[in-house]
Amino acid sequence: LFYGDTNIIRHIVNTHNASDTQRLATYRNAYFGRLAEALAIDFPAVKTMLGVDKFSRLCHDYIDTYPSTQYSLRWFGSHFTDFISQHFFGQKQNFLAELAKLESTFINAFDAADVISLPASRVADIPIESWPDIGIGLHPSVFYFDYHWNIVDIWRAVQEQDPVPQAATLSKTSTCVIWRRALRTRYRILDEFEAAALHAAAQ
Repeated sequence: LFYGDTNIIRHIVNTHNASDTQRLATYRNAYFGRLAEALAIDFPAVKTMLGVDKFSRLCHDYIDTYPSTQYSLRWFGSHFTDFISQHFFGQKQNFLAELAKLESTFINAFDAADVISLPASRVADIPIESWPDIGIGLHPSVFYFDYHWNIVDIWRAVQEQDPVPQAATLSKTSTCVIWRRALRTRYRILDEFEAAALHAAAQ
């Protein structure tokens, strides 16, 4: 559809208002618009920082590289973060890939599988001698990553419709943990000791 394949035209009926070619072009534009809209819904902060025109161009390039292959739009933006890091917009503005990763992580945390966590009362009942053999597993909705730009401040400003700060590097690397509880995603910025403990628990 996007690459000049006209074989489908013979299946399109002409009308008094538009020819088969015109009707196909209308559908093509609408289909592209829907894909771009899906990316805008998933990555509103990236769109805000790029602006409408540049974001539209980024979407166009992404659709060319990663055309939709599934019935659900849920997975359409799964390559968006890596794509931005290689795109000249992302290479010119290094914070964009981190910002996209933050937004995609919120989506992944919300959609992650659900499991029943072990309550504190059950943990207290575990015999002391059994503790050396216990393995720790994070809930499937728990994600954490290091970042180097003020992406959390940018994302929060977009979510709350506040003035968006300029992108700036942090004085030191920070770690954000994102998880889901009661159908709501939550996040927290960890200090270095918390980040080290979470990393050790995940290992």
